[in-house]
Amino acid sequence: VSFSTYFVTQNQSNYNDLAKNTSERSKSVEKTVVLENLCSTVFNVCYMVVDNLDFNRFNLVLYYIYIYFPLFLNNDSSRWNVDHLHLQVQYVATMIALPFGTSALDVKANLNSSVVAMIGLGGGSLSILAFFFHIIGFYYWKYLLYIVVVEIDPTVVQIASRWFNVTNDEYHRVIVDDGKNFLLKSARKRIRYSVIFLDACGDDSILSCPVSSFLDDEVLELVANELITSSGILFTH
Repeated sequence: VSFSTYFVTQNQSNYNDLAKNTSERSKSVEKTVVLENLCSTVFNVCYMVVDNLDFNRFNLVLYYIYIYFPLFLNNDSSRWNVDHLHLQVQYVATMIALPFGTSALDVKANLNSSVVAMIGLGGGSLSILAFFFHIIGFYYWKYLLYIVVVEIDPTVVQIASRWFNVTNDEYHRVIVDDGKNFLLKSARKRIRYSVIFLDACGDDSILSCPVSSFLDDEVLELVANELITSSGILFTH
């Protein structure tokens, strides 16, 4: 089976350095096609979407994924559909499976729906995989899974939507907001979630995931006492 791979790399650079870095990286990596360069409006980082693999030790690989081989061959692989069921990082599969194993999500329970919050979007691997469970649950048991994804960086949302087929609709809603602020606002609105996935990472060399602000006693107590249902659970990367 033939396939291509997309992934996003994150560079500590600014707008002025982006063109220079792109040229240098293209020369250093054979057969790399740069599809798009975007710099964050929130953080001092730039993102590069490329077609191929790059194991340059000076770059952080955020996400990469297989794509479907099309029925009709198109040389422009950027137009191929992403295969979100092919996972390259196993923690995603674990995070999705555990809510069902702990009965935080139960498609055969009396409840006909559940609400899940995900802090951190990335390439959308975790949230889109959860969306597949919504489709399966509704088809077999009329069980609805509402997914709310919170991402602080609008540039990441733009990349996920354009290159990784991340949707934004009634059952898979993407919000641009600070994750901690989102949790505080949810508590004020008395919204409870069956599952909260905390997949927001930073650049701390000791503890990159989750971001340290989510480990504040205020946040943890809020999650435990006000934000999850009686059988709910918090999962962290």
